[in-house]
Formats: sequence, structure tokens, C-alpha cells
Amino acid sequence: MHILIGALTAVVTLIFLINRFVSGARQAREIGDEIGKTAESLANLPRRMGFRRRAGQTGLRGVEDPREAAAILVRLMTFSRKGEPASPAERSVMEKRLGSLFGMTAVEARELMDYVDWIIRDVEIPSGPMSNMSKILRNAPGMGRADMADIDDILVEVSRINGPATDRQIRLLEIFRERAGLMT
Repeated sequence: MHILIGALTAVVTLIFLINRFVSGARQAREIGDEIGKTAESLANLPRRMGFRRRAGQTGLRGVEDPREAAAILVRLMTFSRKGEPASPAERSVMEKRLGSLFGMTAVEARELMDYVDWIIRDVEIPSGPMSNMSKILRNAPGMGRADMADIDDILVEVSRINGPATDRQIRLLEIFRERAGLMT
């Protein structure tokens, strides 16, 4: 009888220990996932801090990054239609296409578009910024004619999301093409 009780105690102890090990492994995996998310967030920190650092500068004057310039160009196409925040459909296309073009994650593209919305909040006439941002892109190292054509495709797509392009949007496309060297 005492052998049976000893064996039963050993089995219960073994089950208890296995359960504790499985629980510990599950918690370790959750901690690892959390560390991974934190590491991903920290990898984007320099870029996010760069946005915040330039936040003290007046609007478009702080733009030097070609990704920011391209995002501003794309956003100006929606702005020139109605002067309001981009619709969810427009925003989705802008984030996906710019993210794809510049190799950004969805979170980075969303943050970039939030930053751009802040930058252009005081813009009344989009033709001036369109010209300046086009120059930034044209002079950016590594931006070739193919990249400019890709940005032009994005601009055209965004201008047509809510119907045919307006006269203002067509004029902005002409400004971009002229400044980007796409008019041949």
C-alpha cells in the first residue's frame, strides 16, 4: 500500500512539475514577443525622433528627406481637391504605395503620413510646395528617373481615387513632371 501511495505521489509531483515548466515556457515566449515588439519600436526611434526634432521648424522648411518630400507631394494631390484631411481610401493608398516604394513598414508609413498632415496644415496654395518638394526629390541621391516615374504613378492614382482629376490636380501633376524632368 505504501508503495502505491509513493508511486501516486511521484506521478502527481511529476505532473505538477511538467505543468510548471510549460507555464514558465509560455510566459518566457510572451516576454520574448514583448521584447521583439519593443526592439522593433526602438529600431524606428531615430526616425521618429527626427520628426519630433524638426517639429519646432516651420512646416515645409524642415523637409530634407526624399521620403518626406514624396509623401508631401502625394498628400498635396488630395489636399488640392478639397483642402481637407485625406479620406480613409486616399490615406490607405498613400500609405501602401509609399511604403512599398521606400521599403517602409505600415507603421512607418502611417507615422510619415501623420507627420505630413502636420506639415501641410498651413498650406493654402499647393503649387509652391509641389515645386519645392519636386526639387528635393530630383536632387536626392539615389533617386533616378524610374523612381520619379513611380512617384508620378502614385500621384496620378491618388488624384483619381474620388473621381477624375481636377484642374488643380492636373496643374500640380504638370509642375511635378516639369521639375522632376519627366516632361519630354
